[in-house]
Amino acid sequence: MAHSTDHNSQDWERVERRLSALEERLADVSKEFSYIRDRLEEMHRFIVWRRVMGAVRFLLIVAPLVLAAIYLPPLISQWMAPYQDLLKGGGISPEEILKQFSSTGR
Repeated sequence: MAHSTDHNSQDWERVERRLSALEERLADVSKEFSYIRDRLEEMHRFIVWRRVMGAVRFLLIVAPLVLAAIYLPPLISQWMAPYQDLLKGGGISPEEILKQFSSTGR
């Protein structure tokens, strides 16, 4: 019986050492997981801000072009109104001038 209890106590010691080692490894893995999770959150925020700033940059470029295409022809026609008599004498209409500007811009 004495031999059996020594063997059981050695088994328990091995089990306890193994559990202790596993607990330490679990703590290390938990720290690593927290570090990786924090980096992923930082990357996610970075990607979201890149997308937002990309959209803002796109709007800063496209919005003025769209607005110019909408409002510029009527403004040019309005500005050209006083000079229509001079231009009609030469046979050129404001529409033809706008067509010339639009064809040279492309």
